Amino acid sequence: MEASHNPEVTDLTPRLVNRIHRDFPAGAYFRVHHFARQLGSPFPLLAAVGARTSRIEIGTAVIDMRYENPLYMAEDVGAADLIAGGRLQLGISRGSPEQVIDGWRYFGYQPQEGQTDADMARGHAQVLLEVLRGEGFAQPNPRPMFPNPPGLLRLEPHSPGLRERI
Repeated sequence: MEASHNPEVTDLTPRLVNRIHRDFPAGAYFRVHHFARQLGSPFPLLAAVGARTSRIEIGTAVIDMRYENPLYMAEDVGAADLIAGGRLQLGISRGSPEQVIDGWRYFGYQPQEGQTDADMARGHAQVLLEVLRGEGFAQPNPRPMFPNPPGLLRLEPHSPGLRERI
């Protein structure tokens, strides 16, 4: 099976960063739409732009939380924000018109009985906001692979202040 090559995505970083500096001196925000011919996962791009810039604000216009695993997202967004030096600004939503019907189902999500897809998105957003507080919530293994700090564990990497920029 041949991988698709979309030059708009794969040849981005050097030219994109130069263009961002030239055309968007205050900041750059990226849209996120799954099943569209654009970047569906913004965090690698945000980390790359954050690593190669130092003064502009970077972020997402809107991330549809119906598609997101909030714990995995917290790890990705924490890493991207630390790489960017705390400049990440995130927009999140409960959903908008999509490229496909109920696209979030293809990502393994389904609203609980009696809930709408918007309710599910709100639940994902609540979990994301809670874990971004940086407080421990997970019981550590008594025989871990790596030494653990005392108490409950939080998701890592944690980026202080990120929660307030959503």
